[in-house]
Amino acid sequence: MARLPQPGGDEGEWGEILNDYLSQTLKSDGTIKDNVVTNAALAPDSVSTASIVDNAIAEPQLSAPVRAKLNASANAVLLTSNQTIEGVKTFTDIVLAPTYRAAGTNHMQMGGGEYPSVGTLNSSNVITSQMISDPVSGSIFFDYSENLGGSFYIRNNPVDGAHLLRVNESAATFAINVVAPSLRITGGTPEQGKVLTSDATGNATWQAPTGGESTQFSGDMIKLKELYQPIVGVLPESELLQDEYIHDNVDVGNYTAISGTLWNSPRFNTQSQSFVSNIPGNPAGGCTNKTNGRDVGSCFDFEFELTGDKFAIHMQTFGYFDTQIYVEHEGQMMKIQSYPLADDYSGMNFRSIRFARYATRRIRIVMPFIYFFQIVHEANAVLRKTPDRPMIAVTGDSYVDASGAYNQGSARSYATAGTVDAIIEATGFAVLRLGQGGTGYFNNATGAASDTPGPVNSTRFFSSQRVATLSEVGAGSLVALVVNGTINDGELSGGTALMKARALEGFQAVNAFDAGISIVAISPEPINNPAAGNVHDLNRLGVMEAIDEHPQGIGFIDFYNPSDPLWTGTGTEASPQNDQQTQLVGFDTIHANWAGYKLYGQRIAAEMSEMKIPIERAWL
Repeated sequence: MARLPQPGGDEGEWGEILNDYLSQTLKSDGTIKDNVVTNAALAPDSVSTASIVDNAIAEPQLSAPVRAKLNASANAVLLTSNQTIEGVKTFTDIVLAPTYRAAGTNHMQMGGGEYPSVGTLNSSNVITSQMISDPVSGSIFFDYSENLGGSFYIRNNPVDGAHLLRVNESAATFAINVVAPSLRITGGTPEQGKVLTSDATGNATWQAPTGGESTQFSGDMIKLKELYQPIVGVLPESELLQDEYIHDNVDVGNYTAISGTLWNSPRFNTQSQSFVSNIPGNPAGGCTNKTNGRDVGSCFDFEFELTGDKFAIHMQTFGYFDTQIYVEHEGQMMKIQSYPLADDYSGMNFRSIRFARYATRRIRIVMPFIYFFQIVHEANAVLRKTPDRPMIAVTGDSYVDASGAYNQGSARSYATAGTVDAIIEATGFAVLRLGQGGTGYFNNATGAASDTPGPVNSTRFFSSQRVATLSEVGAGSLVALVVNGTINDGELSGGTALMKARALEGFQAVNAFDAGISIVAISPEPINNPAAGNVHDLNRLGVMEAIDEHPQGIGFIDFYNPSDPLWTGTGTEASPQNDQQTQLVGFDTIHANWAGYKLYGQRIAAEMSEMKIPIERAWL
């Protein structure tokens, strides 16, 4: 075995012993033999770059496994700042990065798999939402977790924007108007002539119009004046023996055998009315008439045919009131008195009428907000229901509301001689009264633009309450709808464009249940010298544009026209001036007196007379 010489020994053999030892690792030329220095012979980290001469170790000097690793294809790239990976690279596991940005190209491609997607993970590494694409059809899907309360939103900025569209399992909710050139609703059972009708919670279904089958219009038109049957003149004094109020008890001494017909009798024509019992289940307690959706009653206006010579209106009154009666005489309806008969009494009251002769007469009675019980008559008298008249509806503000017709303190004013009553006398029409004081297209009688009911349940012109009454009473039977005013909206509208939009919305609410109702719009009232460019004029222009644009609009009555108003001036009965308005506006300085309402209503009837309606509505 080779060894080193031992000091003090191996005398004479040192050279041979040393040569044997060195020859184990060195060649005869003094270089290290092959495979003498291996990795097993090196201590870990014992060879540093400083110990190796540059380029002293070439690849052939490395082991086969090391050479194989060096020559294998790379499966990772280490990048330092601002370096670029070129060519297609494949990742077989999750790529983690605080932010991923696709820059310098106009799209990011996803492939591999049936439905490639971009998803988001929650803290439990569960996908809660994702955008999925279908390569076959080219579709894109958005998934969200409804059970976690999730929704799909479209917002107007990415941080805290308003939700313009929200979709979840309950509904798709739009926060703004949905504007489209056309809209098709295919759910339910749509058919020709059906309309969408909403329930109380806003769910709409396809229904036949409440007035019956949809009417197809021929396009032939007729002027409204062809339907007029005006009330003309006053009943001759010779025809009337008695017309007075009797308090507490009827004058039974004038009757041979007294009888009565209660308010709920089918012998009365109440086509434009909505009689409501004062005591539910007890007709003997009388009734009120509620046609305009408010908590307070409206004017009574009903008819019957009487064969006899006397009758009395049994009512309960509450202070000041007046009533008007129209009587048929020789084929012509006329007033029983030149003006309504007024009284001031609280309690049971009877307006007692006796004619000079026994005859068959058509009787029409107009009364303010009172309690009506019955028509008292002889037991042998005959009462029959009269035929329907052409019927219109009038909606608007206090100028068409009976509660505003009586202007206390004025020289002449009556509760039953307002704008609507003047229209009735000029046309003979039955009128559905929907006017509510203080209201407008926007105003709910509080001075605010609101859909919330105001005092005594007052609402804006085309509120759901007013439209419901209009639909219930008038669908399929109204000749026209007249919309009056108003100065109540003022700056609440926001200008001409918004007023136009609101008016069109209201007109379309009518179209939704009856496309055959012709619509007439009236400007704001001409109070205190109409001026071009003020808020009322801007609203006037908006309504004018709306009625001109809507297919059911047949005319605009322009009382507020700054260049040609219905009247001029700033005076009133409370503050007289030498001008037109002083003669027409009463003591409260805003509402008309008898003369003002007479002029206002007659001009409406006169201008409407030349307007044309579908001929199919002329003979309802």
